[in-house]
Amino acid sequence: MTQPPNLPKFIRQFREFYRRFLPLCLAFIFSMSWVSSIKMSAAIARIPNSSALQYSQNNGIDLVDRASQLYRNGQLEDAAALLEQSIAIFESQGDTLNQAIALANLSLVEQQQTQWEAAKIAIDRSLYLLRLYHNNSENNSVILARSLDIQGQLQLAIGRSELALESWQTASQIYTEHNQPANTLASQINRATAMQNLGLHPRACQTLLTALDIRNLESEPAIDIDLSRKWECALQPSELESLKTRFDRQLETEQISEYLRIQIRGLRSLADVFRAVGTLEREKRNDITTDIEVDGSKELLDWLFESVKKNDSFSEERAAIALSLADTERALARRYRVRKIEKSKIDNLVQNAKSHYQEAMNSPKQIHRVRAVVNALVLWVDFEKFDPDSAAEISTNWTEVQRQFRQLPASQDSIYTQLHLVRQYFRTSQQRGDEANPYGFITEAEIEEILDRTERQAETIGSDRAKAYVLGYRGQLEEDRSQWENAEQLTRQAIALAMRDTANDAAPEINYRLFWQLGRIYKAQQQTERSISAYSQAFDALKSIRRDLIAIATESQFNFRDSVEPLYRQFVDLLLDRQSEPTVEKLQKAREAIEALQLAELDDYFQDACSEIQATNLDKIVDESTERTAVFYAILLSDRLEIILKLPHRELQHYFTEIEDIRSFKTEIEEFYELVSDKASEGTRLQSYEMYQKLIQPVRDNLESSQIETLVFVLDGELRNIPMSALYDGKDYLIETYAIVLNPGLQLLPPESLNQTEYKALTGGMKTPPDDIEGTGFDPLPNVGKELSVIRDRLSVVEELLDDRFTDLNLSDTVKNSNFSILHLATHGQFSSNPENTYIALYNNLLNTNEFSNLLRSSPQTIELLALSACQTAKGDNRAALGLAGIAMRSGAKATLATLWKVSDRSTRKFVSYFYTELKEHPEKSKAKVFQYAQKLTLNDYDDPYYWAPFVLIGNWF
Repeated sequence: MTQPPNLPKFIRQFREFYRRFLPLCLAFIFSMSWVSSIKMSAAIARIPNSSALQYSQNNGIDLVDRASQLYRNGQLEDAAALLEQSIAIFESQGDTLNQAIALANLSLVEQQQTQWEAAKIAIDRSLYLLRLYHNNSENNSVILARSLDIQGQLQLAIGRSELALESWQTASQIYTEHNQPANTLASQINRATAMQNLGLHPRACQTLLTALDIRNLESEPAIDIDLSRKWECALQPSELESLKTRFDRQLETEQISEYLRIQIRGLRSLADVFRAVGTLEREKRNDITTDIEVDGSKELLDWLFESVKKNDSFSEERAAIALSLADTERALARRYRVRKIEKSKIDNLVQNAKSHYQEAMNSPKQIHRVRAVVNALVLWVDFEKFDPDSAAEISTNWTEVQRQFRQLPASQDSIYTQLHLVRQYFRTSQQRGDEANPYGFITEAEIEEILDRTERQAETIGSDRAKAYVLGYRGQLEEDRSQWENAEQLTRQAIALAMRDTANDAAPEINYRLFWQLGRIYKAQQQTERSISAYSQAFDALKSIRRDLIAIATESQFNFRDSVEPLYRQFVDLLLDRQSEPTVEKLQKAREAIEALQLAELDDYFQDACSEIQATNLDKIVDESTERTAVFYAILLSDRLEIILKLPHRELQHYFTEIEDIRSFKTEIEEFYELVSDKASEGTRLQSYEMYQKLIQPVRDNLESSQIETLVFVLDGELRNIPMSALYDGKDYLIETYAIVLNPGLQLLPPESLNQTEYKALTGGMKTPPDDIEGTGFDPLPNVGKELSVIRDRLSVVEELLDDRFTDLNLSDTVKNSNFSILHLATHGQFSSNPENTYIALYNNLLNTNEFSNLLRSSPQTIELLALSACQTAKGDNRAALGLAGIAMRSGAKATLATLWKVSDRSTRKFVSYFYTELKEHPEKSKAKVFQYAQKLTLNDYDDPYYWAPFVLIGNWF
């Protein structure tokens, strides 16, 4: 929205228009301050003796004028007293309009005093009178809109975000109708704040981008839509530069307009939304037709912070921006740590965040000061190992946090600010098990003090949802103390409150967390069936909000390993009770949970709900397949390896192998990967045999009795990194007995055999890479030319892109304009725990997962087979296989052939030759059988698994 011309003149005209109501309008102007929370003077003056105040007792307008001055000085009690007197005068005079305005101002004062019930009564009376008096004139309509603004502030403060959204929506419509640009923008920003509180971040982003005149999105549906190619929650090319140009002109003026302050607050709110949806910093965004670089929260806040630093009149805005910037830097540091970015970059972010939190601690707004202290404390705890000298800092700041907490008034913001730290305490203590809780400097008594205070505050503001959080944490405290009866009672009370219709002021994740807690409490008391029932409710609640949780992953501190993965594993552990044979129903539920775990991991990996693929009935496929196929689910639990087996025409079966120490077993898995991926290493067969005994031996007889030919593995955790084909029974490798396929589970594309009379392939690769591709050097692959010539000899090749022709532009054009069913790329690539470092190397650049999948999805037909040779999973990265699974799922290809490590290109050429020869000569065979044939022949050429074991087939095996 462009700045209205001559804004000071506009304000003068506005005041002149309301000649009679000038003091009242001024009261609204100063008190609203265009923000969703009430702006107060930084210094609170001493309240004078009421008897010393001299003014006309018969002039209500004079009283309101004096009350506005007292309000500005923080003299709230005297301001309220004068407003009450003015209300009585206006009522006695029959002046309904001024009475309504004075009541609205009284509500503001009472909100500042946290007298929520009195504030509600005052604003309700104001709105009643305004609607009674309303005559559709411009002045009356705008006054009504401002009262609605005040009502929205109250509703937001006491946790009624949906009602606040409605109030601000109506106010915004009135302002727009009467050409009130500043008020319209302020109201739109307030609406976006309510949307964020409700978890409607994409909608808030849409609202702010339009309101701030950054991008016209009015044509988009006003619903909580997914981020799409139509619009992105990020600053697209040139938008940040355009903002800089526009705002720099305004900042250069001698008089800073109130409208500019509103815009600054809107931009900070937009940056907060960027952070909430995970757009933390500059990144590439692409779709089928474009590849652009967008700016995120950090770029916007960096510029905004530097801009306001230049003018002393922006002290409050500067502190608020510093707080948002510090939160973004903290979120980035966490992301870098998960993605194993170099330590120096993490250190730099942590130090910058500390500095900006320190700046925010000087804010004139109490809630900003408290948030800064709390978030700084969380930062120091989270990154203690990066800052060994932080113990004293943590202790000092915890003392300050406690002091600040005790001074907070009752409001939604203050309650959730305190509970944020309580959540950190419980979440961390629960996940670390026997390890020391880094929040151990907080005592149980201090946690109880916070819960006592926040429960009182929740009752004061009348928020069921806030109280549900408090009671839930009380239940968790009793759970930690093994006080099961108290824990159950408190948790059930919390669930009842959370599910009430009036509880609409928090994110939906509270329900799954409370049912999970109830399930743990029952499990501890060995009430298995009641525990399963509670876990089932938690599981179902989590499924329904999985996309929402991912959408707000960064801001809500949603962390897959901490917040969700334990629920899935504990649920499976409960269903597969080792003390009794689980029913078929429980086995089906356990399988559903482990497949949901697979999808949740991928969603967390990509930070979006990317895995919404139509589920297929895998059991039916197994039963109806002409090949004897078994689906093998391997699940890692704390004390055992669970196996769920689906055999043709038989119910699910269940086996387990006890694991004395799950950490040691995971280390064994990593060691096996190291051995098998190391050419001519000793001990490979011994390690392979031991792995076979744990994974396959328990079900071997069943596989043989069912005459199984193909094994489909749905693997869990670190097991995904190792080649199943290399498991050794003492005589043969597993691939010599079974065709082997990897699959994420039920998310299987409809099974169809290639079974074509003529295969058309698009091929590409690099025999001689350039010295540097985006800062990375790659070894030559001298046999790539021969590998591609093998495919030419056996298939119809629509295009071959080799070396300097193997560019993103050439590949994109060929994919879009060619008719092919097989895409074979012989090039370097890497699958890692960082999506940005999971890439396919082209001659001129590196395509990350999103870029590569979008490119392939531009193909006019479905790709039946995507083959990636010379790629590898990152060594020492136990989540690297997620990158491989992501490539396979996001490419849209029905099946993906890839390698777990960078194998000799000579053996790769042989494998490729065997595979495509068999595919051409035996089109009736399934891909799995063709793959097995090629791998067995390569095994005959090279006994060492290093040469043949890395090849894996993922997805549709028909």
